[in-house]
Amino acid sequence: MQVFVGLDEAKVLTHLFVVDPGGRQVWRGKCSTAPGVLAQTIRTYTGSAAIVGIETDPLTPRLVHTPRAAELDAVCIGARHAHAAMSAAQINKNDRNDAKALAQLRRTGWYRAVHVKSDSTHQLRAVLGGRAQLVTMTARISNHIRGVMKIFGLVVVRAKKDDVRLQS
Repeated sequence: MQVFVGLDEAKVLTHLFVVDPGGRQVWRGKCSTAPGVLAQTIRTYTGSAAIVGIETDPLTPRLVHTPRAAELDAVCIGARHAHAAMSAAQINKNDRNDAKALAQLRRTGWYRAVHVKSDSTHQLRAVLGGRAQLVTMTARISNHIRGVMKIFGLVVVRAKKDDVRLQS
């Protein structure tokens, strides 16, 4: 039997809500946000026919790839779209109710799926971002040193990697 799982994750604990195709609650609980524990909890209470919905936030990339690696159908739901749908249906906004609403959204199909980049793409972006930061810092330090040198009458005429000449 297919079941629909809504996950509302936080740094430490993730709330899970499982519903059947008719929208009735099958299980509700919480577990550690660690990806391995999360996938194991989903498997324990749903079997292999779980269809998972997760709302976008900074923790989403690592949490989406784990259920997918465990061969579960995991979809990331756009936060704005989910918020609009949840605001119309919920009176009390809390993690437990958000997980329930995400499971119901996944069951009904009233959501907009968001693409989640792969781990290798995130690693590449992190390396490129770090490199860009280092280049910027190097240029700022170089310009600062040149500015301080001018105060004392030392002017850098031409700068090359191997040849630096000073004019006094």
